[in-house]
Amino acid sequence: PALPEPEPEPQIEVIAVDVEPPVRRRRRRSRSRSRSRSRSHHTERDKEVYIERDRFIPVPVPVPVPVPVEPRYDTYRYVEGPRRHIPPPPPRRLIAEDEREHITINVDDRRRTREYYQR
Repeated sequence: PALPEPEPEPQIEVIAVDVEPPVRRRRRRSRSRSRSRSRSHHTERDKEVYIERDRFIPVPVPVPVPVPVEPRYDTYRYVEGPRRHIPPPPPRRLIAEDEREHITINVDDRRRTREYYQR
């Protein structure tokens, strides 16, 4: 993909200007030089250092995104073949009321009577 054209940079905002102190050189001044000449020479040695404010430019960075992992399922294949014969369950034997043992439990604190049939 084509990158968009960067915006033109605005003027630099200057926060502070640092002036280095003059370096004192030990040199004998000859009296023949005039003071005005030495003064102009002195101002040439002062250096100005500009401190610029940092500009943060947003840059797209690839970020690892958590990808949801699908749960693993057991897979089955369907195969054509003869059907298995499953025998039907044996018929249930009907129990007559007379064959059961009748138990009656009286619970006095609840004032209930429950009846249980035991096979």
